Amino acid sequence: MFNFPETRRRAADVFGAYGPGAKAFGMLLVSLATAILPAWGQSTDKFQGIGRAATPREVAAWDIDVRPDFKGLPKGSGTVSKGQDVWESKCASCHGVFGESN
Repeated sequence: MFNFPETRRRAADVFGAYGPGAKAFGMLLVSLATAILPAWGQSTDKFQGIGRAATPREVAAWDIDVRPDFKGLPKGSGTVSKGQDVWESKCASCHGVFGESN
């Protein structure tokens, strides 16, 4: 089931990397989830046997974020032009061409 202390610690670690405001937001999300998840847990019985846990390979494929401390960037080197191509193909659709997040 939902492990509140462990989830709260992980949220502090993940969101804390983005600063104190983000850390507080992460803690708020955990608090909200704690209020919501028990109700969801009661209704999942009708979905028993449907779905499966994601494999480590699937999780790795979805883990495409880049943190402010640059963790998450691929190894190697490149150029500004190559970086712009990567941004436009993988990031701009959500974050906007100039990072405006429209």
